[in-house]
Amino acid sequence: MRPRLQRLKDPRLAAGIVLILACAIIGGYVLSGPQTVRVYRATAAVLPGTPVAKAPLEAVEISPQVAGAYLQTAGAGTIGIPIAAGELVPQSALEEVPRAAHVVLPLAISPAGVIAPGDRIEIWQMRPPGVTNTGPGNNFGEAVAEPRLVCRDARLVAVREASMQAAPEVEVYIPLADIPPVLRALNTGANFVILSPQGEPVSMPKDAVDSEPRNADAAGANEAAGADDAAGADDAAGTNEAAGADDTAGAAGPNEALVGAENREE
Repeated sequence: MRPRLQRLKDPRLAAGIVLILACAIIGGYVLSGPQTVRVYRATAAVLPGTPVAKAPLEAVEISPQVAGAYLQTAGAGTIGIPIAAGELVPQSALEEVPRAAHVVLPLAISPAGVIAPGDRIEIWQMRPPGVTNTGPGNNFGEAVAEPRLVCRDARLVAVREASMQAAPEVEVYIPLADIPPVLRALNTGANFVILSPQGEPVSMPKDAVDSEPRNADAAGANEAAGADDAAGADDAAGTNEAAGADDTAGAAGPNEALVGAENREE
């Protein structure tokens, strides 16, 4: 009996029992924890500069293993990148302190159709209307004849098409560091052109795009009219020739009859 009591009093056995109990308790706590984590997903396209509180977001549950990369609290801050509908909002998209601002600029020409809201764009300053010289004596005191890049990394928010009262305008999301040169250019009365960073050209005026097809149609109509006129002339010539032949035949008939009568009298 004494050796068995000594084994029960062995401290190593007691430590093992405590360790097993601790593992069981910790494992039960982990297994009883949440199986998913709530994050946010966009229900519609979200443009850069949209406050998180006003963004079209909905809560969804995902695995805890990947939840850390996505937005888990829809509180203060703004969205700094475009997010498509149905896309989970990355945590990196959140800007607690705004790093850009919204600006509306007048356009010299409507942007190319390949540029859409949310795209990254370049902003170029064009010569103000009525300015033809580039020296210090111009109306605005600075050389602006050549287009000048004033912002290399902006985001397109919206395009406002031209109307009877106003030229086309564009709303852009511009980094704070680029605000001063853009405002200086705007203060000169300049218009702007936006391009994609890949160098996509701006769209041509609609009349210029449609003029060539209309000319081609007119040329085809003229050719068809010419063919019809030629065919009509040929038909008229054939009719006249046939009529002439009939007249000749008719004139020859009386002459032959007269000759035959004279021969019989002789």
